[in-house]
Amino acid sequence: MSGRPGRRPPQRQRTRRGYLLPLLTAIGIGAILLALIVAILPPTLGGGSDGSSSDSGNTVQVTPGAEEAQMRARIKDNPKDVNAMVILASLLANNGEGTEAIQWYSKAVDLKPDDETLRVAFGTVLMQYNFYLDAEIQLQKAHELTPSDPQPLYLLGQLYENKTPAEPDKARQYYQQAVSASPDSVYANLANDRIAALNATPAASPQSTPVATP
Repeated sequence: MSGRPGRRPPQRQRTRRGYLLPLLTAIGIGAILLALIVAILPPTLGGGSDGSSSDSGNTVQVTPGAEEAQMRARIKDNPKDVNAMVILASLLANNGEGTEAIQWYSKAVDLKPDDETLRVAFGTVLMQYNFYLDAEIQLQKAHELTPSDPQPLYLLGQLYENKTPAEPDKARQYYQQAVSASPDSVYANLANDRIAALNATPAASPQSTPVATP
């Protein structure tokens, strides 16, 4: 996605309706993004066209209170340092700075448009800040890049289950696709749990209108 989403996210995200139900409730958005970052980053950040530091021995050093400044300095030295952008975006997202986090993810995706893991990370943050349409675009692209990966499909199910208004039928379809993509995966197990929960939830019936009496 290029450019800014359609509206400004709140500076501090509020969890609503068990957002990203079993997955984010269980391990948290920070843990997901950390795992995605680990998957994106190479073992060492040597010089390269993908935005690594020019020092071949430089590795990611993350220390509380200093990591944000460190990533900003790396980006200033190398405006195409995708790895630094991803780390900075994750830090900002977890600190409630959704607007800037989304901007950095957008820049990173523009530089590495075919990175499925990056698309998933971006889509997850967009969902965190309730940008469901933009999140769907990123997750659909991630699915197109790696159709056998159940994670984007599971997250699309979460998206449709938690958006307003919710669309449980579409959520169920994506959960079923996640199970079919990789039946023995963690995401398939989570998807099966959500399918069972959706099937156990009765459909809301419209409230009857009282009949006026003379």
